[in-house]
Amino acid sequence: SAKEIEARWQKIKGSEKSDSDNIMSGLPKTLPALSYAQLIQERAAAVGFDWDALSDVIEKIYEEFDEFQSATTQKKKESEFGDLLFSLVNLGRWLGFDAEAALRSADMRFLERFSVMERISRERDISFEGLSLNEKESLWQEVKQLLE
Repeated sequence: SAKEIEARWQKIKGSEKSDSDNIMSGLPKTLPALSYAQLIQERAAAVGFDWDALSDVIEKIYEEFDEFQSATTQKKKESEFGDLLFSLVNLGRWLGFDAEAALRSADMRFLERFSVMERISRERDISFEGLSLNEKESLWQEVKQLLE
């Protein structure tokens, strides 16, 4: 399989490295954070540091979310939020998604829906800013239906 080939390739590359090198050596730190996280996880998985099943990955997300909710300081919340994002990237990796592309796609969907909400508000001669959160959510759902 592709996973087995990647694992073999990593093993071959690993045997060529000096003692000071490690599996994470040479990671391009200029990558966007989601891509960087996915690459880290791919390399770790290639040497067997990975969950056994998708259910384990999902369980870890719940664990990280619980830790985020339990955090009592802003610094700890930010740390746990990062751990939660890292775990979500891992879920994407397990499902064969590119985390960066998935988020970019979600960004584009949000922008499209939001601009349609604003356009509909103008067409209806309604102040978008003046709508309550419930009214905005209702309009959001309307736009989602319209665009699907």
